[in-house]
Amino acid sequence: MDIQNIQKQNPEPPPALISENLAVGVPIKSAVSSKEPELQNYILNEREIQIIRGVFPNSLKEKLLDYNSNPLLIWIQSFEKVIAEAKVKLNLEESYLQKKLIGYSASIDMALFYEKLYSLIFGSQINLLHYLRASIPYGVEKEFIRKRYYDEAVKKYPNLKTYLFESYMNFLESWFLIIKIIEEGNEGYKITNIGVAFLDYTSSKIDIGSKLN
Repeated sequence: MDIQNIQKQNPEPPPALISENLAVGVPIKSAVSSKEPELQNYILNEREIQIIRGVFPNSLKEKLLDYNSNPLLIWIQSFEKVIAEAKVKLNLEESYLQKKLIGYSASIDMALFYEKLYSLIFGSQINLLHYLRASIPYGVEKEFIRKRYYDEAVKKYPNLKTYLFESYMNFLESWFLIIKIIEEGNEGYKITNIGVAFLDYTSSKIDIGSKLN
């Protein structure tokens, strides 16, 4: 597959990876902050996490050799069992549990979004996001980005020149990582909170230095 086709075939996230919860724009590990205490209602605490992790693997093992069953259904039924047991052990009210499950689902949705994005994004685009983050609260001019990041990437990977600069930037914009701005007649870009969170999420990736530009 040509390098430019990687993003041409995935110009924006599939619907299944988009949710209103993504607007939180924070990595899972630091989802609760003092600035957003409301998140406390949705995030599992350490005790709840330990109980769920302790039950889930064992309940799943019971059906691992049932080849006539759909793995997704097994997973769902196992998770149902986990929630029922956790509710009893933790003496949780239904409304409390519902919020926790919404938060849990949103966290998984966010992680899938970041993982899919990471498989598609170019190394030079990640470098650009780091530069935009360092420039907060200011934006960065479009032509500067073209010369420093896109043109340099094309020099390294000549095939990339058929993937136009506009497409290179539109990919980042359609995945909610940046927004286009116009200041004093100059067009530029700013990183979004989702873009910042994506950088935090990928900071532990060991292969990040070897990603294609």
